[in-house]
Amino acid sequence: MYSNRDKIVIKGKVNPTETEDEVAKALFELENAKKEGNVEEIKKIKFSHAQFVTEGEQKILHIMVPYPLYSLVRKNHHAIISHLEGKFKCPVVFMAERTILSKYGMSSKAIA
Repeated sequence: MYSNRDKIVIKGKVNPTETEDEVAKALFELENAKKEGNVEEIKKIKFSHAQFVTEGEQKILHIMVPYPLYSLVRKNHHAIISHLEGKFKCPVVFMAERTILSKYGMSSKAIA
């Protein structure tokens, strides 16, 4: 059975926060409510981290997406952002999360 927890990609055995659960539910609602457009692409979108950031007096929802999936977010950003901004009543920002690997293919601790 497919659920909203499948939208969150977290390394390790860390439980998602309340904000991450709410964002996952909102994305799950969007893919089930959307009748036209790229529904299959929206179903593939997952995120790794979500948090509210306060900038001055304004609250912003900051969502980190794995870099390979960021192109799907950019293709469908209008539908996704308008749905999330309506749901959370604040601006939404998506950012790609990249991992830089050692040129030797292992961690720096293993080299030393």
